[in-house]
Amino acid sequence: MTAIADPASAVAASLCAMARAHFAGTTRRHPGPCSWCDWPPAQLTAMVDAYNAAAALDRRTGQYRSRSVGAFEAMPRDVQLAAIRRAQGDAS
Repeated sequence: MTAIADPASAVAASLCAMARAHFAGTTRRHPGPCSWCDWPPAQLTAMVDAYNAAAALDRRTGQYRSRSVGAFEAMPRDVQLAAIRRAQGDAS
């Protein structure tokens, strides 16, 4: 299984898995095919779960102990969204 290495990719993969598993493939944040769509939703979910474990997600509080997640969360929202779009395969 491919490992997800950064927060933006983890968000992009989870948006793809959720859209495809629950919303017929499209949502406002996953409007069409992305670079994660080649993966089956169940595998994407497993990859995101593995990322969350590696990033030390506390499922009780929803907080991560990972410095990379902290740095991502500290970014301005527009910078986060641009990073997620790049991780989805949209360079705009």
